[in-house]
Amino acid sequence: MSQVTSARLLPQKPSRWAKILLNRKVPILLFFLLELAFLVFSYLSLQEHFPSIILWEHLLSVFTFFYLLNRSMDSRSKLSWMIIIALFPIFGTALLYFSLADLGVRRLKKRCRINGLRMLQCRHPTI
Repeated sequence: MSQVTSARLLPQKPSRWAKILLNRKVPILLFFLLELAFLVFSYLSLQEHFPSIILWEHLLSVFTFFYLLNRSMDSRSKLSWMIIIALFPIFGTALLYFSLADLGVRRLKKRCRINGLRMLQCRHPTI
């Protein structure tokens, strides 16, 4: 009897290791661990050479935490900001104050007041 070869309709299933390595969670976990290692290394090297920078960084994050606790804001937003500030004190604090400033929205409101338009008309001039 002769062997009959047939065409495969479905692609061959990847192996178990290929599934694990190609999973979305593995690269995210690897990048997270790499970033964590970088932060620990940076922290240790800064602690050795620049202890005053670390002191000011901690004071900045403590004052920002108290500012966030006393601000009227959704608790989920407060917790998110606290996590960001705990991980990146200088960058997180700058980002918080930049987002609270609403520079673009304030400029848009001022321009609408000058032109005497309602906010909806100013955003969508065709209405």
